[in-house]
Amino acid sequence: MMSEKRTSERFSSFKLISYTCYSDNGIDVFQQGMGRTLDVSEGGLLLETHTYVEPHRPVELHIGLGDDSLKIAGNVIYCRKADSGKYESGIEFIELDQHIMTELKKFIRSFHLDKKSNSLAV
Repeated sequence: MMSEKRTSERFSSFKLISYTCYSDNGIDVFQQGMGRTLDVSEGGLLLETHTYVEPHRPVELHIGLGDDSLKIAGNVIYCRKADSGKYESGIEFIELDQHIMTELKKFIRSFHLDKKSNSLAV
């Protein structure tokens, strides 16, 4: 039985995201691509992609939030193949400054409200 390590509540989310994984030196680009978030929290997100994303790599994420884009640094914790045939990668956020954390919290709150109103409309 796996123990729950998450410290933040997660919400389902389907935002498109671009990612760049770096080599161990943190400078050379190892892999780039597009995906979508499946869920998100203040500590990280679950990224769905068509290709395998190498675990234990530094990653830079660009998340579209309305008219703005949020750039977040992270680490790829794991990558697994889903039943859909796509890949799911757990990304842990690192080095979140106050501005990024504020924007991320707004995104999570607005998503939670949208999710609530969508469930009431059904």
